Amino acid sequence: MKILFFGLAALLSVSPAFAEEGGYVINTVAGTVYGPGPMPATPLAGGKFTYVKVNARLEGDLAFFNNGVAEPNIPGEKDIFGGFKGGFLSNGVKFNEHLHGGIVTIGQGALRMLAVVASDGDNKGGETYRVDERLNWRLKTDMALDPGFPEGLVISRNINITSGVLWVPPSLQTEAKAQGGFDNADYLPSGGPIVGTLGDADEDGFLDGRIVGSGRTPLKFLFVPGAPLVMSRTIKTDIPVKPRVSGILELAGIANLRLVLNPPEGYAEPGPAMDAYYKRMLPEWADDYASRAQRAAARLKRVAAPEAALAQTVADGLKAALAAKSDRPKYTQQTKEVLAKLEAELPKLQTAFQTETAK
Repeated sequence: MKILFFGLAALLSVSPAFAEEGGYVINTVAGTVYGPGPMPATPLAGGKFTYVKVNARLEGDLAFFNNGVAEPNIPGEKDIFGGFKGGFLSNGVKFNEHLHGGIVTIGQGALRMLAVVASDGDNKGGETYRVDERLNWRLKTDMALDPGFPEGLVISRNINITSGVLWVPPSLQTEAKAQGGFDNADYLPSGGPIVGTLGDADEDGFLDGRIVGSGRTPLKFLFVPGAPLVMSRTIKTDIPVKPRVSGILELAGIANLRLVLNPPEGYAEPGPAMDAYYKRMLPEWADDYASRAQRAAARLKRVAAPEAALAQTVADGLKAALAAKSDRPKYTQQTKEVLAKLEAELPKLQTAFQTETAK
């Protein structure tokens, strides 16, 4: 399973001139770091991605930029290194000065790390964006977490970040069929789901959501080597998005609940840790997805979108099932029909998204 995290984008009437003048901004306004391993979850400070260039179909990139000690500089560089060092990681590799992931605090203060993008990987210091067939936003990059000294540096190559469902990876030891690994990130067990979202939750006309990603510490890492690390970030952007498009994105994202409840083979396998995780999280997930469905239905109905009837059916079904949200088998059974219907309609939602964003 590939590793780590970040980013976001979507829109309708994108102006190419606007993108040429500088692009869009993604602000990560809140979040949480889970792990690595048994280290307790810690709130995640905000970050900022600038010069994000995407087209109407959410495809694009954030190109590499580094101009040494000249402005702009990453604020966290001063916090971690004690001053502006010209955009270099502690191992001497340049990082992208248009992508500030914030300061990641591990283990409630045990370690503070600068989150940036390294320039020596396949992505050449940039970040790419695309929407997959389920209308989840996908970001790919080479993420670096730097505590200010090379021995503690963690670089995750070709990491995938998503607004959809992420499955917590196993430890590197377990993957290698060896003993001694931690197969959890705080209370998140390896193989368990963590979910994102995409749309316009605050209805301000701009894209927002939650993106999730995961990584694993190196086997020679100072703390809990080989252990999974998960990050969840709430994002707000200045990327304009029309009501029908945001409604379609949010409605399509609800189909991820079916994956959570019926995981693919090899994921979320039953056991004490996984059972406890679902018992803890299912009520929260159920409330979240029901709220998303109600919001999508209201928005699509307001603009008389063809998808409004489907959205209302999904909203009614998830609302009715809330009474069973503390009973996984019962909740799964009660949502089975409506989620299967939504799953079957995903190709039509994809077509509608492509058509609407081509206008």
